[in-house]
Amino acid sequence: MYKKLNLHLLFEVGVILKGAHALVELVSAFVVYYLGNATLLVVTRLTASELAENPQDIFANFFLQQTNHLLSARGFVALYLVVGAVINLIIAAGLLTNHLRAYPASIGVLSLFVFYQIYRITLTHSVWLSVFTVFDIAVIYLIYQEYERQKELRQQSTICP
Repeated sequence: MYKKLNLHLLFEVGVILKGAHALVELVSAFVVYYLGNATLLVVTRLTASELAENPQDIFANFFLQQTNHLLSARGFVALYLVVGAVINLIIAAGLLTNHLRAYPASIGVLSLFVFYQIYRITLTHSVWLSVFTVFDIAVIYLIYQEYERQKELRQQSTICP
């Protein structure tokens, strides 16, 4: 029982984080699409002194490279972020309102996202996408566990009024 309560709490935290992540995705889509050049300028200025001092600086090069990579595919990235955000908000709303059908639907949709993200990782080697993919896999596991818990609770409530 204790394990199930901990998994339930992790499930709730994971779903809330998915909802928060969706809001961050919406803001990020706006920033990438409309403020992309300004963002690149800011990152370039922030990393310039460090790169002048040490051209091999791992962190400065990483941030500059990630910003350049993001902006090179600005339209795709913005669209991907908006679509992902809308889907994640729908998933979070369905799960937080405890609709039983939302559980398998969420698992299916998130699984499709994970497969697509893995494909994109093989092309881009994106660290951020890898982190989000691992998070999505963990959330899928938690959704499955919560789905099983909800089915059991509903079955118990029909057996014992």
